[in-house]
Amino acid sequence: MQSQGAAQGVSREAPSTEKEQLERSAEMFEMILQTAPDDTQNYLALKEIYRQLGMGGDFKRIVKGLAGVYLNSGQRHQAAREYADALEFDPTDEEVANKLREIGYDSADLPLLKAEAGLKEVRREYEQKLKELQEAERAFAKATEKAADLREGQGEESRRALRAIEEETERKTQHLIEEHQQWLREGHTEVFKRVAQNLKKEADRIIETDQYGKISKSVKEAERLLASTDNVFQQEWRRVREEREREFRDEFEALNQEKDGEFPSAWQEIVASAERDQAAADRALKEVKGELKKLERELSEKEKLLKGNNRANSGPDSSNVFLKDDRSPPGRAVASSSAPESIELPEEDITDSAIPRTARDDAGKALGAILLQDGLVTPQQLEEAIARQEKDNRPVGEILVESGYAAEEDIINALVGQAGVPYLPLANYEISEEATMAIPKDLALKYSLMPVDKIGGSLLVAMGIPLSPEQKREVQRHVLGMKVTYFISSWSEIKARFEQQYG
Repeated sequence: MQSQGAAQGVSREAPSTEKEQLERSAEMFEMILQTAPDDTQNYLALKEIYRQLGMGGDFKRIVKGLAGVYLNSGQRHQAAREYADALEFDPTDEEVANKLREIGYDSADLPLLKAEAGLKEVRREYEQKLKELQEAERAFAKATEKAADLREGQGEESRRALRAIEEETERKTQHLIEEHQQWLREGHTEVFKRVAQNLKKEADRIIETDQYGKISKSVKEAERLLASTDNVFQQEWRRVREEREREFRDEFEALNQEKDGEFPSAWQEIVASAERDQAAADRALKEVKGELKKLERELSEKEKLLKGNNRANSGPDSSNVFLKDDRSPPGRAVASSSAPESIELPEEDITDSAIPRTARDDAGKALGAILLQDGLVTPQQLEEAIARQEKDNRPVGEILVESGYAAEEDIINALVGQAGVPYLPLANYEISEEATMAIPKDLALKYSLMPVDKIGGSLLVAMGIPLSPEQKREVQRHVLGMKVTYFISSWSEIKARFEQQYG
């Protein structure tokens, strides 16, 4: 892949580590593109990658290819936008200019096509920012309620904080008691050993030195001394224990004083921490509101610009009407006698409109039906796998592979057909930590997902099992400000990378 220059608006150079990751991503998507040449997801990913890498030649090649895919699937307006991007890079490209004219657009439409694309992007950003605003408002309300409850000593947060302080004090007290009880158990034996050893040494000394001048008398005195071991031990134990209990009472009193002193400061720190969280949530909320206002102004300006241009191009004698309908034949335009109140922009549908025909035909079918249709499993094998699925709560495909009834590659191909999205090999792909953080571990585990990378405003996610629309909406609720682009990967790859990334 050789770059022929840098397109206008294409980043000149990415940081080395990011650049290496983007280059690896480009290689991967180029390989995927060879196997799924009509899949717009790959084109859109490569377009953004080459934009960030500043590889203008490859950027232009992918933009032209994407325009061709849109055109082949009947989406003339989308194709026109891509051709406009290509012409913005190279205004002298006659091939692209001719393509644009063939589908009913000309050079006069280029500024409006660019403005329309910009308007759509701003609208998307605005909608994403509205979601961020809702999240920020909820976070601020929660932080404010928590701080208020703590200041007033009310609510569950207050009770939880109080319990935490009391539990810590109780833990220290229990530890002190256990230490004292252990000393009593071990100290009793230690004191007895010490007393007995000291008395025996003294008795041995009396005998060895014949302290009383007559050995029989010295021996008798030594025996008397040893006989007093228990009395001496009791006296010594009483003394040592009283001393230890005084120390224990002092330590216990110090602990109570520490509790009395630490409780207010600990409580103040808890309240202060909650107030810091509240202030941070307030700053985040204000920041989102500020960004939202900027987007509102930008959106208003772009809408005014487009409405003004459409009025200019929609007069009775106008031969150049900008608002075109993809359902119209090439070269024809749909016009109205007056400018519309709002411009309805065609929505991209990268999950269905331009995926391979076989995948589009199979999308939505049950995996088992596809496997049976392709002769990859027998009805008996499928029934057995379904029966095991009800017990094991595992994917049917995984059970078929484990049982030796189907190869993992066959299951992956069937899943690609079922989901209508390409296969993404994870083995040699460096997973982005930023992408991993975008989806909570529990949610990723629940749906066998592996967030792979963030490219522009898109989050690339590998899935081991195709998600339902409701499940995709659940994932999207956790991924604010990004569009989720799904791929199929094998369970073994997802499991291995999941353990690496999430632990």
